[in-house]
Amino acid sequence: MLQLERHPQAGFLAEMERLAEEALLKKSQAERVVDAFSRRYTPAVLLLAGFVALVLPLFQGDFLGHLYKALALLLIACPCALVVSVPAAIAAGVARGARAGVLFKSGAALERLASVRHLALDKTGTLTLGRPRLVRVVPLGISEEEALALAKAVAEGSSHPLARAVREAAPEVRAPLAEGHRTEPGLGAFAWVEGREVGLVRPEAVPLPKEVAEVVRELAQEGHSLSLLVEGTRALAVFAFQDTPKEEAQAALRALRALGLRLHLLTGDREEAALALGKALGLKPEEIRAGLSPLDKLRVVEALAQEGGVAMVGDGVNDAPALARATVGLAVVEGTEAALRAADVGLLGLDALPRAFRLSRMTMAVVRQNIALAVGLKGVFLLSTLLGLTGLWPAVLADNGALFLVTLNSLRLLWARV
Repeated sequence: MLQLERHPQAGFLAEMERLAEEALLKKSQAERVVDAFSRRYTPAVLLLAGFVALVLPLFQGDFLGHLYKALALLLIACPCALVVSVPAAIAAGVARGARAGVLFKSGAALERLASVRHLALDKTGTLTLGRPRLVRVVPLGISEEEALALAKAVAEGSSHPLARAVREAAPEVRAPLAEGHRTEPGLGAFAWVEGREVGLVRPEAVPLPKEVAEVVRELAQEGHSLSLLVEGTRALAVFAFQDTPKEEAQAALRALRALGLRLHLLTGDREEAALALGKALGLKPEEIRAGLSPLDKLRVVEALAQEGGVAMVGDGVNDAPALARATVGLAVVEGTEAALRAADVGLLGLDALPRAFRLSRMTMAVVRQNIALAVGLKGVFLLSTLLGLTGLWPAVLADNGALFLVTLNSLRLLWARV
């Protein structure tokens, strides 16, 4: 029996470790600001110490006393605590995220996530299990068996969840040979079957006769996701699918709403199916946008990005453009490789989504605390040193104390409850 093995360095855990290491090497905006400040701050302190050691004695005498004060000034003004304050917190946040099922690909993503005000969510595979079942076939001028056979032939060339549901339905029905498979995002899948081009498309993609439109409307009102089997512009059958919401979806949305986020469900499904799912998950009708193509999703995300920033959560190839354009893109790890590559954050499950937001906000709060602590403590001792109230040893203790305190404050994140 042939047994396939994978090299340890090619496994999922190895990939997680590699991405976490890369995240620590990518600086956040706060780190870049602190680094830029340090590059100007250090020369200024050296000039000030030189002035105290070399210039003031010319007017006040006591060369050794001023040299001692300059050394104390250099110690207390050392920016190490300030420089460490941000990367220490970011590193702790990234590490805590990995343990909480949230993989940040960069410190910048962790930082940006704390500031977004809108959350856009894909439907299929994100809020639902992504395993829709074919529950009904309505043939139009052909037999149900022929409709299933043609649909299976077309579905062989597509990875879409609805195509997978067609392939898994009615195992006794065999598909004829098909060739020239192609997929058009936002439209459907097509193939040449027995000399004719057949497609599985969205019902909105083709003009429908009145009687077919009525069938589509009735099925949509029942909350089904629909696909139309067509030959050219002629409808051959209507397929109705039913997907199941994830168990953790409702609780996750409730937690996200409690965090003050404005929710937006973006889906290519018909409005009736989207509203049915939204009602089950506690979403308001105005939070649901249905019948969207991948380009439509991208435009919505672009608009929301201008209104306080937007995080996009998705799992499919069609979500990749919106994930890449969002302020922060988040992808569930059971999704497609294209979505994971386009996203800034990987989620081991939907229940990790609220944890990602809480952790990002906690991390940025610690960053602000660290900066305030480093600048405040050094500012007090810098002033007291210039006034001659503190000497060399208090300066040493203040410098190392500030570094110790910001490091300890950052390490709190490793045990934070998110």
